[in-house]
Amino acid sequence: MTTVTATNYHEIVSQLPAGSELILRRQTFEDYEEILEDVGEASGLRISYNGENVKIWTLSARHEKYVRFFEMLTTTLSLKFRKKFFPSVRRQ
Repeated sequence: MTTVTATNYHEIVSQLPAGSELILRRQTFEDYEEILEDVGEASGLRISYNGENVKIWTLSARHEKYVRFFEMLTTTLSLKFRKKFFPSVRRQ
């Protein structure tokens, strides 16, 4: 296993291919906050912290297609049955 020490998280994350994940082990909450600040909010990118590890993963185009499909499906069903299934979530 290779250990890499880096502080330019934005550069590392920008090189991740779609549908991949990066796990940074033994991180503190301060490290997690630094990563969030450095990387910022990006479409198709998720970052989580479980108290020990930071997981960064990119979403594939296939994932995004499924998201759009289910958004359209729930909207159509809501209109057809005049019932709100889920609270509105606005994407930015």
